[in-house]
Amino acid sequence: RGVHHRFEIIEFLEFNSSRKRMSVIVRDPRDNKIKVYCKGADNVIYDRLTDFSKESHWEQTQRHLQAFATTGLRTLCCAYREVSDDAFAEWYEGHLEAQKSLENRNNLIDQSSARIECELTLCGATAIEDRLQDGVPECIANLSKAAIRIWVLTGDKVETAINIGRSCQLLTHEMKEPDTMIVIDIPESLPHDVAKEQTIGALEEAANIVKYHEDGQEHQAFVISGRALTFIFPHRLVDAKGKEIRVSQRQLEEENELQTQLLSICKKCRAVICCRVSPKQKAQIVLLVRNNEKDAITLSIGDGANDVPMIKAAHVGIGISGQEGLQAVMSSDYAISQFRFLETLLLVHGAWSYQRISKLILYSFYKNCVISLSQIWFAIFSAWSGQLFYDPWAGSVYNLAFTSVPVLLVAIFDREMSSKNAKKCQKIYASGQTNESFNLKVFFLYMLEGVYHSVVVSFFAIGVFTNGSTLSNGEDNDLWIAAEAMFAYMVLVVNFKIMLETYSWTKWTGITLLSTFAVWFLFTAIYGGFVSFTVEPNSYFVSFRVMRMNGYWMNMLSVVVVALIPEVLYRYWMFNYRPSILDRVKLMEKYPDLYDENSKTALNPRSVNDEEAGYGSVDAPGQGIIATVRDSFFGAFRRRKLVPRMADVLSSAEPKLFTMSSLGYVPFAPDETDGQNGMTQQEFMHRRIGSKLNIFEGVQQSSAGRRDRDHREDEDDQKRSEDV
Repeated sequence: RGVHHRFEIIEFLEFNSSRKRMSVIVRDPRDNKIKVYCKGADNVIYDRLTDFSKESHWEQTQRHLQAFATTGLRTLCCAYREVSDDAFAEWYEGHLEAQKSLENRNNLIDQSSARIECELTLCGATAIEDRLQDGVPECIANLSKAAIRIWVLTGDKVETAINIGRSCQLLTHEMKEPDTMIVIDIPESLPHDVAKEQTIGALEEAANIVKYHEDGQEHQAFVISGRALTFIFPHRLVDAKGKEIRVSQRQLEEENELQTQLLSICKKCRAVICCRVSPKQKAQIVLLVRNNEKDAITLSIGDGANDVPMIKAAHVGIGISGQEGLQAVMSSDYAISQFRFLETLLLVHGAWSYQRISKLILYSFYKNCVISLSQIWFAIFSAWSGQLFYDPWAGSVYNLAFTSVPVLLVAIFDREMSSKNAKKCQKIYASGQTNESFNLKVFFLYMLEGVYHSVVVSFFAIGVFTNGSTLSNGEDNDLWIAAEAMFAYMVLVVNFKIMLETYSWTKWTGITLLSTFAVWFLFTAIYGGFVSFTVEPNSYFVSFRVMRMNGYWMNMLSVVVVALIPEVLYRYWMFNYRPSILDRVKLMEKYPDLYDENSKTALNPRSVNDEEAGYGSVDAPGQGIIATVRDSFFGAFRRRKLVPRMADVLSSAEPKLFTMSSLGYVPFAPDETDGQNGMTQQEFMHRRIGSKLNIFEGVQQSSAGRRDRDHREDEDDQKRSEDV
């Protein structure tokens, strides 16, 4: 058992990101001498060792560090130095002056600490295991499948970073040196000019390797060390006041050229790892992407104080609250407790928010297009007289009371897929990166629909209520009756439109829509019967006159049908013949029995033709299971097959029987068959869909039963041929 000693701590030199080391100055009770103990990264400690220590101990220690880093351990080096009392007193006096300084104090303290952290003798190296959190490999793998480029900026050694990259599935087995995994690791012991020359040469060689690659090339990785990054993002010298010293224009151009070359190489790679990176360099790398890739949205995530500059530099910053304090959390836009929750934040809440915000923006433009153009159509009808078509008070509360609440519910609560399927089908998130739900084409379609709806509600009202007809009491139809009818039709059509946009129906959705209609009729009754007499006399009692007209209620149904039937048909056609990935997920959500999670069928991210056809890939399990739409029951109509509705098939308690006819599979009652020439509902589903899709592993039938069924079908076909 060892002997306990109590050391007197004289001074403590704290760790910071620029020094990459920390020291403690103590008095050793064994010999009563002052000693400096320092620990830090191996490259930092190496520069401060004595020549004797470098020659005697460093080579063997470097081999041990290499072995530790290869197994994924995080390494540190420890060294010490003896200081005489006089030398320490002289140094400590200057150190106190640096601490008292009011200008450039941090830089002066670092310089003072460096004066005593020199001529060190190597004590040894340490290696600790820093395990990944639960779910990190799966999270990174799923984010990669969602077309998200993942760059790791770490302070670890190259070997440690590569090992961690493989353990978290960022680096695949196909990524190997020197072609599919480019590694630029410049030794720390090289002189500055030699190291810079090697860095430039390595970057040119890497650029030639990825020259003809596509952006985000599959199974292509790039790893670069901190020594190489110091020539691409060099540390600026500062003056006595702590301000950066400006460099020459030539040096700036050289740095920009190297940064552009680095970015072009990284864009060609699926995985990028930057090692031994300082906090400032992390922020510079993020800004390099943000400033040069205008269409890119950067996200930084970290858990420590050294990640704060990177988090602030990105478009979106996420902090992880953990063992390293709350600095990252306090500087971030979002805070999570574990890294694996990033998958839920992006793939689930990100996809939901994208769909909701898209609907909110597009619908807001649409509904204002309807009310604005209706006034223009009336202006044409009234010879541009300037007369307002609808009541000014009704127009003022149109966006506030009649059309606002339903779309807000959609923008807050609507979910077009469950969280479970959103994680499985990562291509849904990738569709947001390509703006499939919010682009000029979709915006144009919404505006075109707004124009059409404004035409329908305006000319229905103008054509029916301004044709000189009289009411039952002898009064003539006038402008105010037509305006009242037009506005009622417009409120109905616009709210029925948001009903078509709503996917997640709850009781509150129905209550809100019914309340919106009730608010309109209540407004017309109160305003038209009492308030309008003093505000707008022409609208006085008009609502009651209109509601007594049979044509008003009949045309209300006609307007809604004529306005919305084109969109209903368009949605039906798109869902069956041009389905998007979201449509396929909706089908899977509605009919979960049509897919099997054990079939390992996934979205095919490689081929646009396969995506359009709806077929999946079996070589990427876990990406998501999607049933194809073209070969579903709905798609059977395209092949002129008479197929019962899927809901009837899935919800029927007693299975119906199906037989062959010249038009396809036709259902008939059990008493119409002899029990031999038909197949059950489950058999029909598996034969018509399971054989076309790779989502069923097979109908669970014995081989003998299948042969008997095929034999019976052959006999039935032969009988039909003889009858013909």
